[in-house]
Amino acid sequence: MALTGGALVVKVRGGEPPFTWLANGAPVLLADRAREAAIPLDGPGFVTLSVIDARGRSAAVTVALR
Repeated sequence: MALTGGALVVKVRGGEPPFTWLANGAPVLLADRAREAAIPLDGPGFVTLSVIDARGRSAAVTVALR
């Protein structure tokens, strides 16, 4: 993961597209087929990112942004 210009670049390995991305439980990208995405974020603090694949499988991580 890398923070680039107000967006966090994330990658997903495994799973079946399309992917739905959530930041703190709110959808930020819907039906995204790419395995890499730039998630727009407001600024420093903690954010919990979740991804859900086409089969309903999910993963989540909490990261600190500076």
